[in-house]
Amino acid sequence: MRLSIILLLPWLAAAHGQIMSEPPELARRDDVPPISDFLRRAFASAIIIGDYLYIDGGEVAQNYDGKNLSSYCTPSWPVNSTLSINLKQSWNSANVMMLSAPKGETPRMELQGIWRDTEFKSFYIWGGQVPYWSKPPENDIWRFEVDGNGGGTWSKRSPPNLAELYKLDRATEGAFCQSKTTGYYFGGYANERTDLSITDKDKTRNVPGIVSYDLKTGSINHTTFQGSGKFTFKGGTMEYVPFGPDGLLLALGGFQGAPTETGYGNWTGVDFTSVNLYDIKAKKWHSQRTTGSKSSIPPPTEKFFTVGVQGPNKTYEIFIYGGLVIGESIRNATDDVYVLSLPSFVFFKANDPQSTRRLEQACVATGRQMISVGGTDGRAWPSSLTEKDPWPQGIGIFDMTEMRWSDQYNAKADAYESPEVVQNWYSQGNQVDWSSDEVEALFKEYPTNTPTSSPIVGGSGKSGKPTGAIVGGVVGGLAGLAVLAGLAAFLLKRKKRRPETPDPANYTPVSKFGSDGGAHTEPAMTQVHEASTNQQSIPVELQGNHGVSEAYSPTPVRHEMAA
Repeated sequence: MRLSIILLLPWLAAAHGQIMSEPPELARRDDVPPISDFLRRAFASAIIIGDYLYIDGGEVAQNYDGKNLSSYCTPSWPVNSTLSINLKQSWNSANVMMLSAPKGETPRMELQGIWRDTEFKSFYIWGGQVPYWSKPPENDIWRFEVDGNGGGTWSKRSPPNLAELYKLDRATEGAFCQSKTTGYYFGGYANERTDLSITDKDKTRNVPGIVSYDLKTGSINHTTFQGSGKFTFKGGTMEYVPFGPDGLLLALGGFQGAPTETGYGNWTGVDFTSVNLYDIKAKKWHSQRTTGSKSSIPPPTEKFFTVGVQGPNKTYEIFIYGGLVIGESIRNATDDVYVLSLPSFVFFKANDPQSTRRLEQACVATGRQMISVGGTDGRAWPSSLTEKDPWPQGIGIFDMTEMRWSDQYNAKADAYESPEVVQNWYSQGNQVDWSSDEVEALFKEYPTNTPTSSPIVGGSGKSGKPTGAIVGGVVGGLAGLAVLAGLAAFLLKRKKRRPETPDPANYTPVSKFGSDGGAHTEPAMTQVHEASTNQQSIPVELQGNHGVSEAYSPTPVRHEMAA
């Protein structure tokens, strides 16, 4: 395996306030360390295009031949290449093969937003922060054009309204997602690691509103609105959900804060007992109550990750994994997995002891499998990066239908079916507790620009009509017999195999985002990194790691976004 070469700059030692003698081993570092030396991967972003999972940005912590070198340097280093994993082949986390493509002059970022283009040929990155002791770059959008074999090339993308881009603050800890044609980035804050105009490490500048990036034209726009005009958002996630005339943006968890705030305090945790929905067409926020047993509704949480997946009968499930629970003791990193099913807005909780406490990870969904990449365990720095990840290469696979963890990725897995507990809820004719007639109306139809565009018949917010009618997905008011037929189709639908590379024309978004600039001419020499270990085919038990998070002050909890 070829190892990357990096020289430690003298000022890095000074940044630690000490003079260090650099061991010769430290000049050798790998973006994909051997399993025996791998410690942690964190702050990366991930996306699927075609047959490959791409992992970009973030940092990796490692030993060298079993020796911990953190006493000589920072516990982790920026990743200098874009990694990819072939999803057409089955693998486990102990033997997964990663390819790497050089980043060239592309900035090394963390917690960046990531959006797939409309033709499944490239992805874009924007937002996020640089590693410590680095200066933030210009506020540009970068594009990675894939080559179909796990590699590709980077180039800077200049939108036709470039002046609008440079008016924006690059934010970190915002929430990002995308529809078929538009990437979205909501909230976050700017600091000395995101914006050159901020030099005080104790100062921040909150970023209100939603940035939208047209994935066809390259134009970028910034929308402020009532709600985020008074409050902005950080530390949570946002999912595009295919309901309403043009789709909805659903914000989950995290914090709210005033857009004029200039410090790290005064953020209020957002409760999961209600969720906030942004109507893209009307440019208006709505709030909707959630239901579920007391133990199945997540506590206020930040730095978790979500994926969304469309069910076979017009349901839409959002899976929530990990994070840092807000407002309790410092020992509160969580290993919980929850699922929020729409349009019922009911929470369910997975009960799998093989889960691990994790935050600041990246997750993607492919078929019925959620792949989690990297993450820390919530301990105080630097232990959060130097304590070895219980998952080889930091990768775990969650079967969203069976609601259980594994170290095995199955390239021929059956298609996604809603978990049994979700199916049972709908089959029992339970009721939707609509918060308003306006919200109910948004869920009566799928947007016309998605593959499934048939209207969905919903119940009245006052009468609480059973959501079995919604799941039936039939136009017009239906009698009970038709509803039962729809439910039978839901429960007995024949399973399909994992589809081949998706056709962009038939793509339904399930993830969280002009003219060309100077494209890099550096050859994209993709390297192969095979997982190595002292033993072959070692069974991996994914056991919990009960870590300690960084200390912070308890934070009050807010139940819904301000109107």
